[in-house]
Amino acid sequence: MHTTTIVERPAGGHRPSDGRSRAWLGRGLFVLSVAGLPLSVLALSRLGRVGKLMLQVASTLLFARAVQFVVTGAPARLRTFPRLLAYAELVVDGLATLSGFWVWVWQPFVAPRFGHQSRTRLTAWAPRLSKLPVVAMFVLHTVRMAIYVSPGQGRREEVAEPEPATGDGTPATREIAPGVHRLEVGTGIMRSNVYFVRAGSSWVLIDTGSANCGRAIRQAAESLFGDGARPSAILLTHSHPDHAGSALELARRWGCPVYLHPDEMPLAVAVDLATITRYANPLDRWVLLPVLRLLPRRRVESMFAEAGLDDVAQTFDPARAVPGLPDWTCIPTPGHTPGHVSFFRSSDRVLIAADAVSTVDLNSLRGMLLWALRRERARVSGPPWYSTWDWRVATESVTALARLEPRVLACGHGLPLIGEGVAGNVHTFAGRFRGVAAEKRGRRPRVARSAGPTRPVREE
Repeated sequence: MHTTTIVERPAGGHRPSDGRSRAWLGRGLFVLSVAGLPLSVLALSRLGRVGKLMLQVASTLLFARAVQFVVTGAPARLRTFPRLLAYAELVVDGLATLSGFWVWVWQPFVAPRFGHQSRTRLTAWAPRLSKLPVVAMFVLHTVRMAIYVSPGQGRREEVAEPEPATGDGTPATREIAPGVHRLEVGTGIMRSNVYFVRAGSSWVLIDTGSANCGRAIRQAAESLFGDGARPSAILLTHSHPDHAGSALELARRWGCPVYLHPDEMPLAVAVDLATITRYANPLDRWVLLPVLRLLPRRRVESMFAEAGLDDVAQTFDPARAVPGLPDWTCIPTPGHTPGHVSFFRSSDRVLIAADAVSTVDLNSLRGMLLWALRRERARVSGPPWYSTWDWRVATESVTALARLEPRVLACGHGLPLIGEGVAGNVHTFAGRFRGVAAEKRGRRPRVARSAGPTRPVREE
């Protein structure tokens, strides 16, 4: 028995070298700034109570910017003002790093050891000057996050359409099972998979990717099902923005309903911070909620009103037939979110698991970097711990999926796994996952070792 990993290569187009060099420049400067962040923290801590509050906010915004800006290589895609702001941030981060190093490492430790203690005016003023870059860093990060999370033009500027994967500009899809086609949409860490599933003369879309992926999804649908193709329904496995970001746009364009599990509906139509707080995952508590609480109440309300699915969303009974897919079964897999679901076709054991499990390791820095660089090796892993609502419930859901013994494992992120060895791999991971969760509740799982050999299949 063996497991087949589908490995896909883009069929057309390359990113311009200028954008690639800017992305790497951004990553390099960010590594420098993060390395010196603790030193800048020491300088900022001298500012007293207000300084400590600024430190907490600046650290939160720095982490959010790292996720959104550095890993995606966004500087190459930004317009003039945000791009200049981004480079200003990098310069300020570098100055904060150098000033912190000068005050808290060089002067007290390195210089005396080598007899190079400086007695210039700069030395006397260095502790005061070292605070300025950190304060500027806080201000710039605040401005950037205000632009990034605003419902207006700024947010759209930073989300690029996926690059065409075929010569005629149509995004490339791959049939992973009879009537089941996979398309990866989004950029950077917001990349996710959407699935087109044929059912007789109609078809259904499972998940919609992040915001601004609607055009790519529509083009792929027309290439598969003909001009003007419209699904009978859109099924959302859960309401995270990298899976439901384009649901409202597509539902209005196609005039079709969006179905969710009843337990997921409160998040999909949330109108206040209380709902987000109730179902918050670690990333929400550390980044999203602190940022939203800094924004004016009207801005937050307008954001929820713009992103809410209350106009198009409907609930469905998971114990009955899946809307638009009579041959499929809905498998409730809560944990990652309260109403997360997976879909299973028993006739050929095809499992669309979304984020209940993954085929890319998003629980380690190395795994995330390899995935961002598209060099990951597909293997069964757990949901990302930082965006998982209830770790204990998520463990039970992995065990439930292992009992299905899938032959095709299609997840929300990463490449599909196909073959008779998939069931063994999922069983192996479920056992390890239970053990790790029992020992260290709330800690991230280890990646399961393969239960069988993996043979990559590359497109010619």
